[in-house]
Amino acid sequence: GDEGGTGLSALIHWYYALEHGGWPPAEDYSALTNILPAIELDQQYLGREIPFWREYVASASAKDDLWDAMSLIPHFGDIQTPIVHIQARDEWTDDGLEAWQGLVERAATSQARDAQWFVMGEHQHGGVIYTPTGDSPAHQRVQAAMDHFLDGSDEAILDMPRVLYSVTNSDDWVEAGSWEPASGELGFHLLNTGTDPLGHELGDQVADGEPIRWTHDPEHEDPCAGDGEALFFTSKGLDEAITIAGSPTLALHVSASTPDADLHAYLYRYSRSDGWEFLRAATQRMRFRDGDDNPTLLEPGEIYPVELRFPVFAYALGAGDLLGVYITSAACASHENPNTGEAMGQETAYQVAELTLHSGSERPSRLVVPVR
Repeated sequence: GDEGGTGLSALIHWYYALEHGGWPPAEDYSALTNILPAIELDQQYLGREIPFWREYVASASAKDDLWDAMSLIPHFGDIQTPIVHIQARDEWTDDGLEAWQGLVERAATSQARDAQWFVMGEHQHGGVIYTPTGDSPAHQRVQAAMDHFLDGSDEAILDMPRVLYSVTNSDDWVEAGSWEPASGELGFHLLNTGTDPLGHELGDQVADGEPIRWTHDPEHEDPCAGDGEALFFTSKGLDEAITIAGSPTLALHVSASTPDADLHAYLYRYSRSDGWEFLRAATQRMRFRDGDDNPTLLEPGEIYPVELRFPVFAYALGAGDLLGVYITSAACASHENPNTGEAMGQETAYQVAELTLHSGSERPSRLVVPVR
């Protein structure tokens, strides 16, 4: 399913935007999470039945022919087109990078495989495409491609490295022949350091401690209003400046009292001058912990390893900066999990989930950050 099922309701937001010329009002995001079954959102929210929405939701519980038919991946071997793959600095998926990697390996001809460029800019979602006449290095790469492949007037693009990315919080742009930005990694263990769920630590060494528990009540909590329990971990100040470059991962050991549950993780940076700044988000519906094509419900109380991968980015942190990790089980504008384990979009009831994060030496939970 889309983002492990949590992105399911985003299509309804798009249908609303197409009909009304703008996104749903803020109060509607809360209301949308309380309509069950979700497959009836079209009728109950938009007032009409939408065939594709019904087909989309009916296929949300597992990877099937619907997703394969919509995907470009099976068709990489048919593509002969030169492409500049653009990804924003804070994109919520790595579609641009994954398409570039796939076509470098599998495009139809060697000429096409050599004519693929990946650019991760400093712009927001869609920025370079919406304003193609800008003057950033990302814009210049796109313009060079257009000059050659559309006008035939300039061959400069052919000599440009295949990868270009911006390092946020610095003036650096990095060029490379391939996407291998990290030369090492930093690991932080999630430690139980007190009774305050918002006061735990990211430690350099694993340590035994009590499990950390939180509750998700999808029927009564409103994530858009800030309801719901969460965990928050902070590191000590960094000893020296580092540059994160790549895809951080959060390897957790989690148990739940319900057949399914969601994990939403948010990575932050703190500096004395700027305060807290959001970096990236990662989401996992736990039935998809072993992959989108292998949904498996949870055995209540059993401890499962779960890995959340944050989308790629590059960011310069200074000495003394802190990293923070925020973990919860619901997010505003996402398809909230009723936790019952029923087919997604078909749920008709809610179940309160009691979740436990395990962080001791036998089952360490850990944040791994790739660094240049």
